Amino acid sequence: MKGILGIKFLTIFTSLSLSALTLSAQRGKDLNGSLSGTVVINTYTNLTVDVVLNATSLTVASNAMTGGAFGATALAPGDLILIIQMQGASIDTDNAAMPGNNFAYPTEFSWPANWADPTAQFLYGKVNALNGAGKFQYAEVASISGGTIINVDCPLLTAFSATGKTQVVRIPRYNDLLLNATAVVNPLTWSGTVGGVVAIEVNGTLTLTAGSKISASGFGFRGGAVNMTSTSTNSTNSVGSVSYYAVNNNISVPFQAIGTGAKGESIAGSNTDYLTISANAGRGSIANGGGGGSEHNSGGGGGSNVGNTATWTGRGNPSAGYAAIWDLEFVGLSTATSSGGGRGGYTMAAPTTIPVIGSTPPDNALWLGDKRRVMGGIGGHTLQYSVDRAFLGGGGGAADANNSTTATVSQGNGGKGGGIIFLRTYGTISGTSTFEANGANGSNCQGTAAGFGTKTGVDGAGGAGAGGSIIINNTAALPSTLTLNAIGGNGGSQLASFGTGVTKEAQGPGGGGAGGLIAFVSGTPIQSVAGGVNGTTNSVVVAGFPPNGATGGGAGLVQAITAYNLTAANVTICSNTTALLTAVYSGTSPGLPSWYTQQYGGASVGTGMTFTTPLLLATTTYYVGFCPGSFRVPVVVTVNPCPLSIELLSFSGEAQRSRNKLIWSTISETNNAYFSLERSLNGDNWVDYELVTGAGNSSTLLNYETFDYDFEHPVLYYRLKQTDFDAHYTYSNTVVITQGEIALIDIFPNPIENEEINISIISKEDLELTVQITNAIGQLFTNEAIHVAKGLNTVKIPATHLSKGVYFIKATSNKGSETVIKQLKVN
Repeated sequence: MKGILGIKFLTIFTSLSLSALTLSAQRGKDLNGSLSGTVVINTYTNLTVDVVLNATSLTVASNAMTGGAFGATALAPGDLILIIQMQGASIDTDNAAMPGNNFAYPTEFSWPANWADPTAQFLYGKVNALNGAGKFQYAEVASISGGTIINVDCPLLTAFSATGKTQVVRIPRYNDLLLNATAVVNPLTWSGTVGGVVAIEVNGTLTLTAGSKISASGFGFRGGAVNMTSTSTNSTNSVGSVSYYAVNNNISVPFQAIGTGAKGESIAGSNTDYLTISANAGRGSIANGGGGGSEHNSGGGGGSNVGNTATWTGRGNPSAGYAAIWDLEFVGLSTATSSGGGRGGYTMAAPTTIPVIGSTPPDNALWLGDKRRVMGGIGGHTLQYSVDRAFLGGGGGAADANNSTTATVSQGNGGKGGGIIFLRTYGTISGTSTFEANGANGSNCQGTAAGFGTKTGVDGAGGAGAGGSIIINNTAALPSTLTLNAIGGNGGSQLASFGTGVTKEAQGPGGGGAGGLIAFVSGTPIQSVAGGVNGTTNSVVVAGFPPNGATGGGAGLVQAITAYNLTAANVTICSNTTALLTAVYSGTSPGLPSWYTQQYGGASVGTGMTFTTPLLLATTTYYVGFCPGSFRVPVVVTVNPCPLSIELLSFSGEAQRSRNKLIWSTISETNNAYFSLERSLNGDNWVDYELVTGAGNSSTLLNYETFDYDFEHPVLYYRLKQTDFDAHYTYSNTVVITQGEIALIDIFPNPIENEEINISIISKEDLELTVQITNAIGQLFTNEAIHVAKGLNTVKIPATHLSKGVYFIKATSNKGSETVIKQLKVN
């Protein structure tokens, strides 16, 4: 097998070790961290313009995002951000006048036909659609511009609403992180615009020390606030009537209302937003926010988070040990369960003669006062879990209160929900710590020492906030020494004090908050998403039944989620050869990775788990990452001079009848296993079609030849791949072979956008060509004689006379061989 060419092969050396990369990458770009004391490490801004699906740009209040763990360092390419929409859900509400009510509030909830059915009443405020609420996505910063634009590497998977309180959280990208014993990492307090979220990424090892915490407890949605006023009076409604589910007293102070407790904040908005739908107060819960206590002096409802939506009733979970007393309200209540927030306790009872608690039901005239009616705030609605959403714990509803001269305005307020903890780790987690996102307790109604003829602490107590969310994307198992808590807060209690000579009273304690969400990939951490317990009353009026109608919150959810990691081996090659780069992922892949020549931004140069570089003359770094994704892994291709494996004298080819002949010769061979003949239709995508055994070791001239019987393609590209016994390889030059006198390489532009057409033609020899342009029905528009030389030619043809349409270009040689070159489109 014989042939001739004048180049030399170089041995290729590849290193497939998966050792740790030492090149600085986006992950770990903020270096090692050691945290002590109470610290806020994140910085925040808010979206000011809606973001559409597949957007790559965000408009925010400020893109500097300085502070937190970063000091004066402004946001920069390669930084990690979290985009999360906090609110924006739509709810079931209609605020026309309610039939059958003795009070003339024209803005109250309009009941369904079965409005007297408590089950139907409780449907007020349920979530009709989450919309964008809770949606979140990590993104890597590609660039920033001006003072308000953040550009990201990958198109966003969802749209985000500015009015839905979408915030952007800057996340520190630690390499290794140590939480010292005094460390308490908190988010910024939720302001209604930003805050409530703590987010961390650790590329290496996260080391925990006993006593340390990451805590978002009480940093979630805000609780409703009481508005101390003397306007609340005993209801003139008859026994069995219902009170306000939604009222709007049009006051200017957020989270406060006259006459009934304010509702807790939720994914449907804040109390300020509730004013726009005439629903800033009243016992009906809105989304995951607890309802406010209705007059007179009932307790607030607990907030909620995710859970089993099918089991929600709004009544919460009655505490054990009082079955007969619970069932006086309705048979079966004592064993009923509910997801979501707990219900607030009954309205005021002020009997001169205390009825028997075990035989006198609520809403009975014997209780006097406000008849101890079932008017406590409804527990927050349960939210539907999905892997791409995270929610702040719902705020607790406020109690109804009217004793401003004997209590402070903070008494009876609803508790704040828990915030959200996001943690992504790519290494190990060791040591002992607590990560918590618990709801805050509802505020007590605290009496002070009462003298003769006075009484204090005689208002309702606040509902608790719900547990928040903890989401950990870990690639190594979480240790059993880590505690994760997203527990609902406890309802506030009535701690009354009565002087002598006064009628004793009992008011409604607050409902417990629901548990939140814990989600992680693997491990055995200690964990709890328990609901909070209800508050109690110390009043002797209901001695033997301290819950007095208040119930506990339901449990939240623990979910298994997925995570992925991506690694790629550095490679060492010989100069003027290509390298095969391979990516390896663990966990659940989001798709196929893309390959880049730059660390941030830019278009990909390849897609897939492998990528073959072009011929390289110098050490080059490539980057591989998923899109959507939030990091790229650097892959260093080290280029070294290498000893010759063979000396290739020549590699060439020629067209023969119905076949192409490939021939090559070597002067010497060392450790040569075989040659692979590769062919391509376009010079970019190659396939093997034949293997030829090498000589192993030789110091004499050796000639090789082989044939390719391809009858379909007039132009084919060939190259020779030589492989050693130790798998090192290298490539020859590329040979192009055409069948016939001429063949088309390319035509550009196509479609035509300017005044001429460029045609690349390969000719086997010097020829005279006739180039014709016709339309689909054979009309001739161009007929030009053109000389082409042997080899590759670029022919320019005027196109100004061609109107919009589809054409065909033909070239005919002076030897009579005609070739249809290509279809042409004119715009």
